[in-house]
Amino acid sequence: MAFQKRTAILFFAVSLTFASTALSSDLSRVLSNGTSPHFISESIVVQEGDSLVLPAGTVLRFAANAGIEIRGGSFAIAGTSANPVILESQDSSASWKGISIAENTPVILRGVQFQNAQVAISMENGVLELENAKLENSKTAAIIATNSLLHIRQAEFIKNRTALLLAENSNAGFTDLTVKENKIGLQSMQNTTIRIHRAHFSENEIALFVMDDSEISPSQTEIKSNRVGVLSLQELSSSLQNSTSENQTDFSSDLTTASTLVPNLEKKPANTEQQRAWKLSGTLAAEIGYHLVFMRKNRTHEDFISGKDTVKKGDRYENYFQIPGKFGNWYAEILAETADGKTLEFSADLSSDSWDKFRAHSVKTVYTDKFQEIVLGDFYPTGGELYLSGVNVLGASYALNLFENPLGESMLAFEIFGGETKAPKYLGKKNYASYKDYIEEGEAEPQSMILGGSVHLTPVHPLNFELGFIGSKDYKEDPFIRDGMSSRINTVNPSIDSKTFYADVSWKFLADALELRLQTALGVADTADAAMQRAINQVFYEAGISVSDFVKLRELMNHPQKIKTLTRQELVSLFGDNVLLSPDEMRTELSRLITEAKKIQKEFEKEDPPETNLGDFEGQNLAFGLSLKYEKGNTAFEGYVKFLGDDFYSAGSPDQINNKREFGISLGQKILDFWKLDIQYDLQIENAANGSKNNIFGFGEGTNWGLFPDKNASWFDEHETDENRTHYIHTASLANHFDLTSRIAFDIRYAADYRTRNRPTRLYANYSASSGIYSDPWFQPSKKDNIIDVITEDDTLKIDADRFAYYYSLSKEPYLATRFEERLLKQKISAEIFLKLPHNDLRIGGTFAYRYDLSHFEKDSLIEKLDLSDKSFGILGYYFHGNDYAETSIPLSFTSKISSFRNHLNFMPRFKFYKAFSMREYEWNFSDCLEIELSKNFTTLFLEGSFREEIFRRSEEDNALRELEIDAEGQITLRIHHSKALYSDWTLGAAYYYRPDNRSNEYKDFLGSASLHYEF
Repeated sequence: MAFQKRTAILFFAVSLTFASTALSSDLSRVLSNGTSPHFISESIVVQEGDSLVLPAGTVLRFAANAGIEIRGGSFAIAGTSANPVILESQDSSASWKGISIAENTPVILRGVQFQNAQVAISMENGVLELENAKLENSKTAAIIATNSLLHIRQAEFIKNRTALLLAENSNAGFTDLTVKENKIGLQSMQNTTIRIHRAHFSENEIALFVMDDSEISPSQTEIKSNRVGVLSLQELSSSLQNSTSENQTDFSSDLTTASTLVPNLEKKPANTEQQRAWKLSGTLAAEIGYHLVFMRKNRTHEDFISGKDTVKKGDRYENYFQIPGKFGNWYAEILAETADGKTLEFSADLSSDSWDKFRAHSVKTVYTDKFQEIVLGDFYPTGGELYLSGVNVLGASYALNLFENPLGESMLAFEIFGGETKAPKYLGKKNYASYKDYIEEGEAEPQSMILGGSVHLTPVHPLNFELGFIGSKDYKEDPFIRDGMSSRINTVNPSIDSKTFYADVSWKFLADALELRLQTALGVADTADAAMQRAINQVFYEAGISVSDFVKLRELMNHPQKIKTLTRQELVSLFGDNVLLSPDEMRTELSRLITEAKKIQKEFEKEDPPETNLGDFEGQNLAFGLSLKYEKGNTAFEGYVKFLGDDFYSAGSPDQINNKREFGISLGQKILDFWKLDIQYDLQIENAANGSKNNIFGFGEGTNWGLFPDKNASWFDEHETDENRTHYIHTASLANHFDLTSRIAFDIRYAADYRTRNRPTRLYANYSASSGIYSDPWFQPSKKDNIIDVITEDDTLKIDADRFAYYYSLSKEPYLATRFEERLLKQKISAEIFLKLPHNDLRIGGTFAYRYDLSHFEKDSLIEKLDLSDKSFGILGYYFHGNDYAETSIPLSFTSKISSFRNHLNFMPRFKFYKAFSMREYEWNFSDCLEIELSKNFTTLFLEGSFREEIFRRSEEDNALRELEIDAEGQITLRIHHSKALYSDWTLGAAYYYRPDNRSNEYKDFLGSASLHYEF
């Protein structure tokens, strides 16, 4: 819900305002680029356990003092050369904060443009991979890195005060850089090591500012046409001297040259006491507020039953959607650091409301120095996606780095971590994750603990090895520092013991342009969970539900109340886009399936689990991934393969789907200066292995090696009625980006999605007159004297006697067609034009998608003479093309920036037309955000609102269905800057969720809040 808040440093800690796609502060999503540009008035905070991905084409426009803060969460930018992600200020005359990376978390940014930031990227003790980037007009610096590792390729730094500032033992590798028109191109200090390959420094005031024993090794690099080529007091390497020429001054040691560019520049080194002194900085914030929620009254003539709740006539329906009453949020981040690289950081994110009186979302203390890092509290370890894609841990970690090479990289590093990944949930207690939900029989959860360790080796610079172990164990009766529960209590998931061994090797060639990476892991868990999960999945398979969204299904089984809050998009992601149900029908069906799955779960838990030997590793316990990346000049290429065995499990990647194969390839190419091309193809193979057939490569279901399918093999007849057959998902795209002028850009993209799998669908003869089969035109008499009568409830039909005789002759057959192969093709074409006008930006797009059913029966000889309509075949068992549909949307956004007035408007209508049952979907979204500076640097007024209407219609003979949903939201905020470091927000808001066809889900929410923010 729009007013459901958690992190409160902000009233809406993540305020992508109502003028754009709203993000809750519980981030775990890929931000859609369909509604770009997104107007951001408050900083986005990515905490531990949160994740945020910006896909290609996303545009974020930040208000002054807004930015993105990475605090242990997962963050990535996945732009392309043809379709970059753009991060910019709302007003070109003002600066936004930029991206701050405060944790030791690898961050990968690809295909991105930064404009008008204070500091585009700032990081401490971090790892940054930046590719295909442009950083422009940074007020302080484009990148500031302290004690960090950076890999930057194909990047432009233009018109920044300082392009790159590296300090405190930072290590960097730069390839294919353009650094021009900056005050300072590159500033290195405090034992920084930098490798530069194919770079051009030109038209800068100072190209390179080198101090404090920094080591810079350029190759194929030009430093010319600058005011000062290299400013330094230390002896320069011969390679740096040879790269510098044709500047007004090639080499200088006069620090007064930089005095106007580097504030407070000291000519003498800091003394030891100064280096050991601790510097304190941080952010403190607090918010209090109140939610007033009104549910609709039961105006029917009978009682309404929802689960265990009964709503009498005239009473209000139960509120499961928004926690009412008082709430509070508190946030603190305090950083103490010394000049010699030691840091001590404390952060806390706390909240309170009427359902959960006190909740610590994240509390953490981190100490780092040159050789080690110690973490206590909440953290989020990550590694390779096969074995450690990321998991929330409450515990401790320790990392030790030894034996640095001449480039400043650790040649030997050790890491160990451990703690609780899941707190226990007790029978009869509150389920704090879902309002008004209590833990019932079968919903309790044991405590889950994890322990991991790794050794990282870098014997030579391009080669990296990592060997590690991850183990987990669940505790019911005797957990760590928690209350236990009886062993007889049924839990939502059985207790799991697991262990995983992994190796991760990467090697770079051709001056880091080519990278080869291999990940391999062996993982095993107890077989009780695997058998039970297959049985649960069978329930969803038989109903046509996709189990690929494993995380969502587990969450719904744990918290069934959340089914009521699922959006249409979330429901379609589970049921598939060929579903012919309305949103309410999908919620009802999903509730039924969840109930059935939980019954099966209980039956398994009553049985004695088989004995498990964690020492037993087999081929299906293996997972491996191989990737190859190449990037040089205007060309970027990537390819990968991945294998996950049917029995593979890693506690570090608990939500990963096993029994899967993946293949992918992508090519990005700059054709001309104004034309960029991207081509991508991916193949995902789910449920690859079946029974004793391993289908190792994935292409041959029913075979061991999986290289060549054999549709005539007896295996296909034996397994014809299996639900969970191999699923092949092909996706491909072709994208073009054209920069027509400096103010006009145009994108056009084609994408295809093709899915195939065998299903146990069969066609059966139906001779009932009431079924409607004889109304098909094929049965119409061809001769007047060859007619028979078929009597129905309402009429007498005259049909062709010969055709009826042939149709009736099939009655002895058990079925008319079998060996059904589902084949669904969806094609999509989209175009967008962007106009940059004086003080205004306009973006207009259009998308058209068409989904076509190519399914067929491989054994269909009996129906070759039945020229029935698609609808009539639906009576016999399958409605060919019944799920075909066409969908179109027209997104439009308009941004105005005039002096102290800023406004951002979004509008998008969407239409979807199905072939079957005249089913239709109509939706339109409108949002607007207005920012008015009432008094410069003192008071600012924010007015935000959004409106969404969605209509679903279906007509099936005499049964017509119509559902309407309307969401209306609005709020007003007054921000008062009490000083440069202190400001407060005062907010009033209201929301109305109108559900005339499902009154129990309709409610109004009124919000009032006040928040205080202080930075020091």
